[in-house]
Amino acid sequence: MLAVVSIEGNDLDEGVAPRCATTLAAFARQHELAIVYGDPEPGEAPQRLGARSFLAALRTALPGYQIIALLVDAIYPGDDSIEVDLLRSSLDDGVIPVSITTAHNAALSAAALQRRLRADMVFLLTPQGTLREVRTLTVAEAADRSAPLIITGQGPGDVRPFHVDAAAGEVA
Repeated sequence: MLAVVSIEGNDLDEGVAPRCATTLAAFARQHELAIVYGDPEPGEAPQRLGARSFLAALRTALPGYQIIALLVDAIYPGDDSIEVDLLRSSLDDGVIPVSITTAHNAALSAAALQRRLRADMVFLLTPQGTLREVRTLTVAEAADRSAPLIITGQGPGDVRPFHVDAAAGEVA
């Protein structure tokens, strides 16, 4: 399964980096993963988790895995763009690509990337370090910040939180 994970750096502080990295590491050991990271602008949120700190925590949590970072526009320009080609190629080679975009654009970019990579699912990494599945979005829905992005339910086809037991290293 290929999943795209959306992360808003403005929602995370430096203290949650290890917990978030542990969640992503457990997920990456079981599934193909592409990450979209909304990096806070310099000075916008000084106590928030910047892309460099996030990448360092992720690399620490996934020793032996290749992780690359790629700066991208807020919305991917098209299916045949160089960014999408690089991301596809990285995934084909077993690399975990991290697309770094501007803050507040991670959900929009993740929705566009899901379609272009034909990913099975999109997840949102919460400030608590859990992954929540996001229903399939159109780019227009993702751009509408008033649209609910997360559906949490318990029945078949409903969305459930993804949790990691960091002590046991297990995914539930």
